[in-house]
Amino acid sequence: MTAASREGVVLMVDDEPAICNLMKEFLEFEGFDVITAGNGLDGLRRYQENHDRVQVVITDLDMPAMNGAEMLREIFQMTPAMKVIVASGRRPSHNDLQVESSSTSCLQKPYSPRELAEAVRELL
Repeated sequence: MTAASREGVVLMVDDEPAICNLMKEFLEFEGFDVITAGNGLDGLRRYQENHDRVQVVITDLDMPAMNGAEMLREIFQMTPAMKVIVASGRRPSHNDLQVESSSTSCLQKPYSPRELAEAVRELL
């Protein structure tokens, strides 16, 4: 059994490559398996390919091609109880998420890698 299988599988969706890469490296160091995507459309595709493995989705809201809120609406239709961390420079509104539950949390940018790992662990 690998360290990743003990911690969980995370889908990280952010259009800022530096943030995505840094957080991916840190989360992998912390024992998570991380799948990345650069926008909501790619994130949705990656989720559809890996829906049986993904335990937490981390997403920015403002992205090209498909924003994070649109992507989350699609993901929640497939998996209503999906655990989500909205990691954005702005606070999401109820209209952004359209789903309010204990399985959704928010991180305000800028956040530290440690804060992100703790948020993921809290959801798992």
